Amino acid sequence: MRLNGWQRLWCVLSVVLAVVIGRDAYLHVPTADKIRRDAALEALRTSPDSPIPPFPDQVAACKRNAGTDIERKKCDPPAPTPEETAAYDREIQIGEDHIKNGLRTEQFQQLAEAGALWLLVVIAIYAAGWTVGWVFRGFRTPRSHPDTPE
Repeated sequence: MRLNGWQRLWCVLSVVLAVVIGRDAYLHVPTADKIRRDAALEALRTSPDSPIPPFPDQVAACKRNAGTDIERKKCDPPAPTPEETAAYDREIQIGEDHIKNGLRTEQFQQLAEAGALWLLVVIAIYAAGWTVGWVFRGFRTPRSHPDTPE
């Protein structure tokens, strides 16, 4: 079977779409590290009455700008309360449970959705090209052969 120019273009677009959708799926597939990071951020965000602690470079800059020892001590972030520590540990445990119980299923589901998206887009492009070609052929005038009378 020989492919015409439009079918070759469709094959090239299919490969390009596979690369683009595959890259996007790879970047968004959940991993254990991403889940741990999200759980830690969620634990910090939901801890009661506790601001997110400052970054180490912010603490260092504060201490550099402080003139006295008392001002330098104010730069140190407050120690978490036992309730805050317990809430943080609960959020971390939720993330670990998610990693243990459902990570592989979620990864497979994400990749399956990406594959289905690619397949649907490729089929839609082929169907649209075939439809345009069919309409275009309908407007062509038939070629007359030299052997046929007019």
